[in-house]
Amino acid sequence: MLDKDKLSHWFCTGVLGWALYFCFFGIPIFHIWLGASIQKVAICTILCCALQLLFIPWIFAARPTPQFPTGKIGQRMAASMGWIISTAILLLFCVQYGKAIDQAHLNQRIIMIAGTLAVFSTAAIAGVLWVRKVSRLRQ
Repeated sequence: MLDKDKLSHWFCTGVLGWALYFCFFGIPIFHIWLGASIQKVAICTILCCALQLLFIPWIFAARPTPQFPTGKIGQRMAASMGWIISTAILLLFCVQYGKAIDQAHLNQRIIMIAGTLAVFSTAAIAGVLWVRKVSRLRQ
């Protein structure tokens, strides 16, 4: 039914996955249990879905093909880490959406965003170094 060699199928599964997330996690957990407004949950879900759709072509281009049986590991890792970092920052903004902005809260937001960038960037650099080391060992 789904063909891994068609980009349109990758887009459809991304949208379907976020729709299922909204139905099974967004509404029951964030709206009903935690009391977030349905609009805020929907906006965050739609933005995360759109962000994933931006990275899908890059990840699709790095998939294994007959010419590259292992795929383009470095490109796949860079795209995945870019997507994860972007999504984490977007979710931080969604959590802060609608809250009052004063100096104390602004400093906390800057620290949270900088910390998130630092953690995920360090993980991305460590991952790239590990992939290079593994690639050298295979040769």
